[in-house]
Amino acid sequence: MSELNTEKLDICLSNLELLPSAWSPRSPISKRPSAVLILFILSKNKEPELLLLRRSANVGTHKGQVGFPGGKVEPQDVSPVETALREAEEEIGLSQKNIKAVGSLSVAVAIDGSAVYPIVGIIAEEHCNITLDRSEVDDVYRVPIVKILESNQKNFRFNMFGYWRKSFLYDCGTVSVWGLSAEILSRLNLK
Repeated sequence: MSELNTEKLDICLSNLELLPSAWSPRSPISKRPSAVLILFILSKNKEPELLLLRRSANVGTHKGQVGFPGGKVEPQDVSPVETALREAEEEIGLSQKNIKAVGSLSVAVAIDGSAVYPIVGIIAEEHCNITLDRSEVDDVYRVPIVKILESNQKNFRFNMFGYWRKSFLYDCGTVSVWGLSAEILSRLNLK
């Protein structure tokens, strides 16, 4: 692994919050919360990579958008970590036992006002056997951290539901990340 990128990943992981053990009862947000998994793939011979996916056109929301594995809490999920790991297994076939949750970022708020819990995890290259659920996911991207660093986080405006909004934008070559996913990505301090 490149020294620079390993150092950046170490800094990113060292600044994480403790993993949430349960959904926050003090949340002012009444909508059903979600959790996403910011997953780093670690290898002995390559730079660390960040896993992103493109949502299918068949899903109810976020059609065709690039983001992280994740989704709404289900009744059996007792914590955001459980939701994020369950969703990663359902959407892209990664076994929960092979993913190590190492921390979380502060809760984000989606455009509909619901809470989104960003959970950060790592997986070894040899356990990263992806099988897409085509009803939910069109494609998956493994973006080297250096591509995110080189993307020079930009700001842009877009119109959604008749309102102009601001967003970060990461152009990582093969894929661009914007919206809530880019806001969450900016919190990793990969600068």
